[in-house]
Amino acid sequence: DDMVEKFLKLEQGEDKTVKEYEARFARLSRFATHVIDTEERRATRFMNGLRHGIRKFLTAVTLDTYGQVLHKVQRVEKEVEARRKYYKE
Repeated sequence: DDMVEKFLKLEQGEDKTVKEYEARFARLSRFATHVIDTEERRATRFMNGLRHGIRKFLTAVTLDTYGQVLHKVQRVEKEVEARRKYYKE
């Protein structure tokens, strides 16, 4: 199915915020419930689609649920953006 394929290939990319990526992930995940049939699989799939600059901060942390991942990644994104702005100035 085309929508399942889109979901499997979904990535945050450099131009999307975590919030934008999460919204697209939520929309497309409805078509791939068999792929993310547990909280752990949902969380893993979401993390794997994050851009490297954010994902690298999550590798040492155990996050078992989608909610845990979403909460942590939003905090990481804010920190990454703050650092980026600091070093540009």
